[in-house]
Amino acid sequence: MNPIIQEILEKGIKVCILYNPKTKNNEFIIDGFYKSGSITLSEDEEGILIAQARYDERTRIDCFDDLVF
Repeated sequence: MNPIIQEILEKGIKVCILYNPKTKNNEFIIDGFYKSGSITLSEDEEGILIAQARYDERTRIDCFDDLVF
């Protein structure tokens, strides 16, 4: 499991895991953690987490603190 996802879980934040048949990858949904209400985290081809928020805003996530900003 991605270490950032593991850290999120260890901090007591609930994560919903969904399989996206279009991308053939797992997506991690976090509710109530971002100003958009929820974010979707997915790994790119290199294993880097990308957060997708409202208006299709995408942000690279390198550590837990990136989610706060």
